[in-house]
Amino acid sequence: MDFKLRLIAVYISALQLGMVVNAQEISDADASFIEARDIAFEGKWSDAKEALNELLDHYPEYTDAKILMGKIDSWNGNYDDARRNFNRITSIKKEEKDAWLAAIKNEIYANNLNIALGLANKALHFLKED
Repeated sequence: MDFKLRLIAVYISALQLGMVVNAQEISDADASFIEARDIAFEGKWSDAKEALNELLDHYPEYTDAKILMGKIDSWNGNYDDARRNFNRITSIKKEEKDAWLAAIKNEIYANNLNIALGLANKALHFLKED
């Protein structure tokens, strides 16, 4: 099992190395997302989910908000809800690195190491540059 954890860590590192941050002008949606993210990082997950739901009502395709919703579910131990959320994202946006990383971490938190390893392999299949 220790080998699996190390292998998963290697896959996650490979995914993260390929990430590039693009500076973009902040829109109202982005400002709302940043505010919700900051609330979530303060541990006010219920308030953050409320803000994210409102944001998604106006911008239903805002992927970062969907990913953060899944992360909050995962942090709360709602691994099945998080899994469904991440699966919806990665089924549509197969090259969304953040969603793959969050999905892999969710499975690690849920102690589903074989699933995490499978997701890491699948992610690397779609993320050719990583």
